Amino acid sequence: MSVYSCVDRSYISELENGEKAPSLLTITALARALQVKASVLVEGYERELEE
Repeated sequence: MSVYSCVDRSYISELENGEKAPSLLTITALARALQVKASVLVEGYERELEE
């Protein structure tokens, strides 16, 4: 089964570049599309902040 995040590509680019901050709903949608828990995405971000 294919799952999509329904998040626009340009918005994802802005997230990746640190230009925007995602809402909890966006984090949840991306996690669902990536088939991971939302906590995994947040943990990755926290690790980047610590570096």
